[in-house]
Amino acid sequence: MLGTVRLSLNVAFGIIRRRGLVGFLRKVPPLPVLLRLTFPPKVAFAAGEEIAAGLDMPSGGLLDRETGLVAGWVLGRHERIDRVEILIDGKSAGDARIAIPHSTVCAGMPDAAVCGFRFFLPDGVIPRDSDSIRLGFVAHGLSGRVYPFGMREMGLTPRSADQPPGHHPLTPLAGRRTPRGGRGKLRIACFTHDLEYGGAQLFLAEFLRRAASEERLEFKVFSPVDGPLRHDLQSLGLKVELFRQPSKIREGRHDLDSAALARRLAGGGIDCVLANTLFEFSAVNAAAAAGIPSIWAIHESFSLPVWSAAYADWRPARGFIRRRLESALEQASAVTFVAEATRRLYLGHPRAERFLRIPFGIDVTAIERYLATVDRAAARSRLGIAPEKFVLLCIGNFEARKQQILLAQAFAEISSRHPDTVLVLVGELPSFYSAVLRQYIQEREIDARIRLIPATRETFSWYALADAFVLLSDVESMPRSIMEAMAFGLPVLATNVYGIPELIEDGRTGLLIQPNSLAGAVAGLERLLGFSAAAREAMTAGARETIAINHDSRRYAAAYAALIKSLVA
Repeated sequence: MLGTVRLSLNVAFGIIRRRGLVGFLRKVPPLPVLLRLTFPPKVAFAAGEEIAAGLDMPSGGLLDRETGLVAGWVLGRHERIDRVEILIDGKSAGDARIAIPHSTVCAGMPDAAVCGFRFFLPDGVIPRDSDSIRLGFVAHGLSGRVYPFGMREMGLTPRSADQPPGHHPLTPLAGRRTPRGGRGKLRIACFTHDLEYGGAQLFLAEFLRRAASEERLEFKVFSPVDGPLRHDLQSLGLKVELFRQPSKIREGRHDLDSAALARRLAGGGIDCVLANTLFEFSAVNAAAAAGIPSIWAIHESFSLPVWSAAYADWRPARGFIRRRLESALEQASAVTFVAEATRRLYLGHPRAERFLRIPFGIDVTAIERYLATVDRAAARSRLGIAPEKFVLLCIGNFEARKQQILLAQAFAEISSRHPDTVLVLVGELPSFYSAVLRQYIQEREIDARIRLIPATRETFSWYALADAFVLLSDVESMPRSIMEAMAFGLPVLATNVYGIPELIEDGRTGLLIQPNSLAGAVAGLERLLGFSAAAREAMTAGARETIAINHDSRRYAAAYAALIKSLVA
């Protein structure tokens, strides 16, 4: 218990140092979760028992009909868990996300701290006319053995919680602003959920850097949370302002905050709003109330019921949050997606003709210039990587959906067969997930072979010294890190989810595996490490060509600038 408390305190102090006390309070989990972390349940295996497992029962003992969230844990005494398959009425619904931090404690077993699993039932799996379902799961061991856990009847939340959310726009402002074209600069208000170095935030920063040369466009960035990206944006000559995000707890307060934002937009001479990520739905609604056109750039490959519940921290307020999301989808002048797979998630919503795919891009020329001048040996020496080591690189903020813990588990399985291989994970932030990952690699005694690097904008040196790139996310639209790795000429191993297959053709421009499988990750790493130099060269040549032709940031910046002008004209 003391170790868990110590871990939690270290995380808390890290968040306070980075984001202040208010930022920490926003991240405090609900009381039941805090109690479970402070007094974790202990697991003891019965005689002859190889696998212990359980479901984390939802509040009230009822399965949430809207999101279909199933959560639990699986721990093997000697057997490592490959994947967890969820069953509904005896039929497979899919594989759960695994290797999630969990409060389970079992002495001498590092995997106990990461034995959690989580799954959202796909649309259509829960019958609309049913009040319960039979739920079970099967643990698949790395050895190939199968461990079924009996079906149980689970009640569902009442149907009243599943009514169509409807369209609830803000009241239009009296004397709304009429956006104008013609002469003079067009003022664009850009909203982003924070100023950290995340993929979506860097997407916006790259667009603004490219668009700075547009004589007719003038930008101002708004964010509710400060971060290191603020300095980068200000160095471009952009104004950055922190604002209070509308309440995600009280509906009335949310609408008052959104109305105040609408008045501010109308009074500030704003001609168009660019809302970056699902988080900024309230900016879209405020723009509509002010009579200002808006572009909503959606990066997240989540359904609205799941995302709204997570955004509202699973509180009852998620109902009104989903209604406001639906309003934003209805009222946005254009809704853009970086991947076609993500766009297809939303095609059931009205007026889908406004839903546009504008592929993300990177600064290919900057990477080519860097490669022409970088001294790879010097970069390795400076960052403490021996010249003979084969470096596997993963870049991405540490979080459950990016599956860095699963990657560490897979690396542990192959490390003895590849003694000169090291794994570098870039993207550590103050979080419980990061702390558990660090603790896990120490307890598995592989910390000499795995480097954890804080999140940074300065990633080019890590790409330059690496030999291959790996990303095991189970939800990912079009990751910037994969595009950069391909442009740097690194062979890439990634999961076959959402927009990633739009970047990678398996076997030609990279390698694809199924997500949420330890065995799949191990096999993928073995395949990657088994390539000859000639095979790697052929693959990376095709990858570089794909990025240069389809994903140069000049193309998407021009597309967004043209879209803004067309909406305001």
